Amino acid sequence: AIGTRELIRRFQIEGRTPRARLLRADVRAESGGDAGWLLVDYEQEGDGLSLQLFTETPADYALRTSIPFMPDRSIVHGAPAFDGAHAIRFDGEPAGPRVATLFFYDLGGVVAKLGPFSLDVSPGKKTEGAPTTVFQGETPFPEPGLLSVATNGLGGELSWRIVSPGSAPAWSEWSNAQTFPLPRLPRGTYELFVRSRHSDNAAAVRVEEADPLELGLRVDGSGRIEVRR
Repeated sequence: AIGTRELIRRFQIEGRTPRARLLRADVRAESGGDAGWLLVDYEQEGDGLSLQLFTETPADYALRTSIPFMPDRSIVHGAPAFDGAHAIRFDGEPAGPRVATLFFYDLGGVVAKLGPFSLDVSPGKKTEGAPTTVFQGETPFPEPGLLSVATNGLGGELSWRIVSPGSAPAWSEWSNAQTFPLPRLPRGTYELFVRSRHSDNAAAVRVEEADPLELGLRVDGSGRIEVRR
């Protein structure tokens, strides 16, 4: 799962220990798209958590809570959670009443459970959908390293950071620029993450993509950067 992968990367590859604290979180249904969508609005201090959102019909929820061995037929959404306040959009929910339960967890297990929330997902105006980021290309060495990506939705913005083992710098400021310079890096391997957000939806809510674009960077002794998708 997306959240599980992010936890393994943070604490195994980066060698970091959990240090995040959840401040608030909420789930609500928004109109727009072919079958509506769900918005997870949360705020935390520090990195180190991932989130999973479980949704199911009220009937399935009632059966599962009354019969311990009832098979789970929920839809599961996952995403890494980052420092600060965020609004993550999840598509793929069928129209109608839904019951949602939100979990935040680290490598030690669940650190916060919120819900169940009773939601009513209804179809609405067709929109561009959740924000997504797509790799476009990079300029060849020895020219200054420029990386190009693209995001969907009107008014889309991007933020990025480069991670190395034992280091996780802050994300860059949000910007509508879709080409940015790669810094001079010492020899080694790195991970480049780019995430996007936009407010191109019927509710005019600014939302972020759930799964940031992840690229591998390999730097040789001459400073040449090889981008791996």
